[in-house]
Amino acid sequence: MHAEPLLSLGICAALREEPGLVVRCGPSTNMAASSLKERPEVIIADYDSAMNLVGPGSEGADTPVGNKPRRRIVVLSAKNSQSEIRVALERGVLGYLTPDCSPKELAAGVRAAGRGSRCIASPVAERIADLLSRERLTVREQDVLSLMATGLANKAIARRLGLQLATVKAHVGSILVKLKAKTRTEAVSTALRCGLA
Repeated sequence: MHAEPLLSLGICAALREEPGLVVRCGPSTNMAASSLKERPEVIIADYDSAMNLVGPGSEGADTPVGNKPRRRIVVLSAKNSQSEIRVALERGVLGYLTPDCSPKELAAGVRAAGRGSRCIASPVAERIADLLSRERLTVREQDVLSLMATGLANKAIARRLGLQLATVKAHVGSILVKLKAKTRTEAVSTALRCGLA
């Protein structure tokens, strides 16, 4: 049920070549969970469709509904900012693959998800490792960082957030340390790359 029809056809064709997999190609538009007539063992979806299926919250795909089996979702997407990956995994998505994966990697990911195991593409795993190695920003630090990304100076940020200039400077210093950046520009660049700003 990938949103890109050509990619969806390619996924189906590649998986049909794999022994032991039964492949059903479903609608490729943003599908709500309630529209799934049969509950497939593993669903491969683009990022947005997967987020529609799991819905808000941290349980999403992994929560059993009545006697029905848990929904196992593998995201196949070029979206790979740290924040997007974190949200997907927190909502219960079991797999996160990128469109440049091989058919064998895709099949291995489907089989892993079918067993209830995680399957994460190497580039995605690297982003997760980078995310885990960084200390999380506080809500106020995220506010300051967002305004830094618009090019505002500390005084303007202080006025906008109703803070003392010294408090903003302290937040900026903390942001630099947490993002392992030497300058404001480097911090903003890192934040944009990681999906934090």
